[in-house]
Amino acid sequence: ARTVRRSPDHLVGADLVPGAGIGAMRGALWLLIAALALSEVGVQAKHPFPNPLEDPAGCGREGVSSSHVCDPELLLSSEGADRVDLMARALSSGGGPVVLVAMMSKISAETDVVAHAFDKWSCRAQARKATLALGGKWGADVMILYSKEDRAFCVEARSSKVRVSDDEQQVILVGVQDALNLGVTDMAVSFALMSMRDGAVTNGVVAMPTRAELMQVAFAGMIPFIGFGMTDNGIMILAGDAIEDFIGQKIALSTMASAAWGNLISDMAGVFLGGTVAQIAHRLGAVEPVLTHAQKNLPTYIQWKLCGEAIGVGLGCWLGMAPLMFREEGRAPLARDISATGFDA
Repeated sequence: ARTVRRSPDHLVGADLVPGAGIGAMRGALWLLIAALALSEVGVQAKHPFPNPLEDPAGCGREGVSSSHVCDPELLLSSEGADRVDLMARALSSGGGPVVLVAMMSKISAETDVVAHAFDKWSCRAQARKATLALGGKWGADVMILYSKEDRAFCVEARSSKVRVSDDEQQVILVGVQDALNLGVTDMAVSFALMSMRDGAVTNGVVAMPTRAELMQVAFAGMIPFIGFGMTDNGIMILAGDAIEDFIGQKIALSTMASAAWGNLISDMAGVFLGGTVAQIAHRLGAVEPVLTHAQKNLPTYIQWKLCGEAIGVGLGCWLGMAPLMFREEGRAPLARDISATGFDA
């Protein structure tokens, strides 16, 4: 049996008299309101939609104590549901907004809306109403609803922690079209969650990055700048020395002018070597942790990143002085006291 929309016609013949008649009328009205609310969100006896945080098994999520995904019809693969659940759980941690996902074949069995295969995925009025109703029932700050036959995909906010503008909803809808048309539903939901993770729709309390994450930020900034400092200083010394030896003596080029030309060459070389240095740094594990845009705007994040880059470029420039160790005494006036660089000949 399925829950159907009840008609108020059965109330017309009721005796409008005090006492039991009025009580019966009130009870019937409350039953009518409840039936209408359930039919609005398309809850059917065959596939109920319990709160996944309280009844994950009823939402098709066996083996977990709680879930952020309700998929009783198993529209997502097991791996896809786990991935979506993990992302939604990460967004909800640390005092963040509670993000829940509902997956269904059809919003209501009695809907008049007929969706065609060539229709764009959108969030029509009925789908939006169902999304808000389920979100209110479950206590979600952000509710994502997917309805296959209705070609509906909605992201609705119900809390002051979160703001979802029409433009932001449109960005998400445009981004999920291809994935939904190809039937890769978990990728579409993941895209919506990543948009929220990147700060496109969340503006709640920003969680402070952990000490381990901040150290990873500094390390990710330091490694590539070591390479930049080495190449910049090393090429400048080699190029400036060569210019002074082979050109400077012929055209009476001063030591400082030779160094300036060497710096010009090293900066130009840095443009071409920048991509290579970044790739090497990435292979060495210099990758930033996954943080939101809001976290990346925190002063703490910026300070750790700048400190890592400053230490990296300083260490890199010091290592880039290595060519001074191999210069022959008395060659060009560019030679300096090697001991001042920290290298021993």
